[in-house]
Amino acid sequence: GRILRVDAKQQVSYSNTNIGDLDLGKKIREKLSESHSITEELFMDIWKHRNELDEILQKKEEEIIKKCGYKNKNAFQRDISFLSVDIRNNILFITPLHQDGLDSFETVRDKDGQGVEFEYPVNLSDEELGKAVKDAFEYCTSIYRK
Repeated sequence: GRILRVDAKQQVSYSNTNIGDLDLGKKIREKLSESHSITEELFMDIWKHRNELDEILQKKEEEIIKKCGYKNKNAFQRDISFLSVDIRNNILFITPLHQDGLDSFETVRDKDGQGVEFEYPVNLSDEELGKAVKDAFEYCTSIYRK
């Protein structure tokens, strides 16, 4: 199995919603370059300090809410689309997610109940990566949006 954990010390990157494919792809590639697999020791240290890290992430979320002009966390959460971009075994995966509650996401399912996930070669150009992510956002769903 896999556990994905946000690095609480990572710098948040803000972009306009009308960002071009090339610029978006560059930002995503930059963030992907900061990701890495961790040892069991590091995982246990992160787990031990998870409450501290969660507080840091909560403060970052509060900054985003303020910066983007939301009234509160509920208003922000109800307006969010979320997907995952990761690299496994030299393949780039983009996974649109379904918001099934505040702070709760799961994989979007197709009509047959299979998880929706898009695979691309890891050497996809930045422009192609940006476009692929924008296209994948079209599959994101939420109980708060009809």
